[in-house]
Amino acid sequence: TIPPIPNVKITNFVYTGIFHGTKLGGLLDLFSISYTNLEEADVKDLTLTLNTSKTTENYTDPYGRRNIPGYSPYAFLDETINGETYSLESLRAKESKIFDKTYSLGGGFLLVQPFVLTATLKSNHTILDHATIMIPYSG
Repeated sequence: TIPPIPNVKITNFVYTGIFHGTKLGGLLDLFSISYTNLEEADVKDLTLTLNTSKTTENYTDPYGRRNIPGYSPYAFLDETINGETYSLESLRAKESKIFDKTYSLGGGFLLVQPFVLTATLKSNHTILDHATIMIPYSG
C-alpha cells in the first residue's frame, strides 16, 4: 500500500529585510517561514528548498559584470541561495514551527536586487506545499 501524504502546510512566509551589524560584518535577516502539521501523526524527513526567479542562465546584467575578470555569481544573493535545501526537524502531530534565515553580507552582497523567492516544503521528496514572496531592492 502507498503511505498517505503528510498534510503539512506553509502557514506564513514573509520577507523580514532587517539589516544589522556584527563584529563579523553585516547580516540580513531575509525571511521567516512558518509551517504546520495538520495531521494526527508525526512527520519526519522534512526539507525546505529555495528557488529564485533569477539564475545565471536567465539574468542579463546591464553593467556587463559577467565579463569582468574575477566575476563571481556569489556576489548576488539571489544566485547564491537558488537551489539551497535545508533539512528541517521532525514535526509532531498538530505542531507548528518557524524557520528564519539570515545571510552574511560580508561575502560580497553589496546590494540585494529584487527577485522572487519560492520555498518548497517536502517530505521524502514529495512536495507538500510551496509559497512565494517578493524580495525587494535593498541597497
